[in-house]
Amino acid sequence: AATDVDHTDNINTHEGQPRKKLKIYSEQIQATTHNTNHASRIPKEKIEHPLDNDFLLGEAATSKAHAGNKKYCRLITKRRVEYMLSDGSHRRKIVNSLVRKWKSQDPPGRFLKRSTKTKLWYDVGDYSAKEKTASLFNEKDFLEKQFGIV
Repeated sequence: AATDVDHTDNINTHEGQPRKKLKIYSEQIQATTHNTNHASRIPKEKIEHPLDNDFLLGEAATSKAHAGNKKYCRLITKRRVEYMLSDGSHRRKIVNSLVRKWKSQDPPGRFLKRSTKTKLWYDVGDYSAKEKTASLFNEKDFLEKQFGIV
């Protein structure tokens, strides 16, 4: 049966049971957020050897020494003060611009994670790249201890 939509208070399902619009909007936002990079539907490229333009997630011992991680963390430290003094919307813009800048290199920068099963690397997608970038801005101890950068 078709769904009737009442734009004022509730949305009625085919069973006639009202659901609050807020709940449906929340579900739509969650679906959009979780499917941003469609990671579950796109086959992941298997990468044997990361390049110097790649940022490696996980495995602190490996990622600490990787040239790409050091380079990316230097980019973060250059914008850290601006990030810390900004509101949420401007912080998102900073994170988005850094991820875009990283991916626009030649060869393109990637955000990679190693599979525990295959031991090969795969790109984690934009959503995880942005999450990691935002977390790095807030991890002064991480940058200082892992990379000698403040």
